[in-house]
Amino acid sequence: MPSGNVRLLQRLSDAELLDAIRSGQDQAPIGELFARHGRLLLGVCMKYLRDEEESKDAVMDIFMTLGDKIRRHEVTHLKSWLYILAKNHCLMQMRKRKEVRTTSDPENNPSLMELPEVLHPNEKGELEKKLTNLEAALKQLKPEHEKCIRLFYLEKKSYQEVADATGFDLKQVKSYIQNGKRNLAILLGTGP
Repeated sequence: MPSGNVRLLQRLSDAELLDAIRSGQDQAPIGELFARHGRLLLGVCMKYLRDEEESKDAVMDIFMTLGDKIRRHEVTHLKSWLYILAKNHCLMQMRKRKEVRTTSDPENNPSLMELPEVLHPNEKGELEKKLTNLEAALKQLKPEHEKCIRLFYLEKKSYQEVADATGFDLKQVKSYIQNGKRNLAILLGTGP
């Protein structure tokens, strides 16, 4: 691409770059978004994946599919959208590796970040309160419900793996998880 076009792209706002991506097949606007926001995404990926090479690969994967995603979604707040896109990509990578940790710290357990009660990690005080409430609510469940919920949701075990770990039969495990989840929602004030 001629250097004049590069300078032109550098002058465009993010919204104008998004419009350029939506209107054509040219990769140059995506390259400019990469130049502007690649470091942000690398930081997000490093936070979750904790490996520089894997994080760099993740950022490249994200930018390889970015054009299609921008054409399919209405993006109004680019930085927030890119952050969520990177976070979700990393969580999928981690699920593939089965490296989700079993702590109640959202920095180390991204599955907790997906709970509807834990949406905005920027609000540290509120987040800590919600996590404390979640932990307290888990402890109020019947022991068999708590154990099955922790294994299934926090440790990402299958029904069969939970049954093997607890000694409960498969039907009991499914029932304990369903009842425990309902009771947990009630205790947290998000259920019926």
